[in-house]
Amino acid sequence: GNYSFTVPAGTTGGIAVSVPTTDDVQYEGQETFSIQAHLTGTTTAGTAVDLSDTGLATITDTEGAGEDRPTLSVADAGRVQEGQEAQFAISLSKAVDADTQLTFSLGGQIQSNDIGAVSVTINGQAATGFVANADGTYSFTVPAGTTTGIVVHVPTTQDAVYEGDESITLEATLSGHSASGTALLGDLSDEGEGTITDGQDKPKLTVDDAGTVQEGKVAVFN
Repeated sequence: GNYSFTVPAGTTGGIAVSVPTTDDVQYEGQETFSIQAHLTGTTTAGTAVDLSDTGLATITDTEGAGEDRPTLSVADAGRVQEGQEAQFAISLSKAVDADTQLTFSLGGQIQSNDIGAVSVTINGQAATGFVANADGTYSFTVPAGTTTGIVVHVPTTQDAVYEGDESITLEATLSGHSASGTALLGDLSDEGEGTITDGQDKPKLTVDDAGTVQEGKVAVFN
């Protein structure tokens, strides 16, 4: 892991160590690295030389042409028949090199009895750390390196009450840090929408004939 080279006699400046960094597609925040140099040898008079120093550098991934700050997207669930499952797909434009947390809330025109138990899968597997919070939101862990395959499953409840079309929304926010400890930057929130349709519960009005009624009597229509 060490590198060595000869420093010509009489040299004082102009020595440069070039370390190219790799432009990837993963958010890593700000990463520091160091170079420790150790100069050894002897003068022409035989005096030992033993010098050392350390230099630091920071690789930034938060701005400029190579920055990989992620953005969050929530796809609409579309129209869902009451009793079926609404699915919201969530994705990141760039992966993060550490586990992060995604928190979401459900809204719109739905009531608590309009939906069943909410769940989350990532690439078909149950999400780690999924919890329903006391404030009505939900949270789960997004593993490092994840960009797609995140799906929030919202089962809708089939009842016998006509409610027409009801909107359902999902607002999500990603939070956390890169492996180097840099906080996620920018607007990491988005909202998806869906509609629960209720055509099968649409009521029908029926009026029964009153039949033949003797003049002077009451005609009754049920």
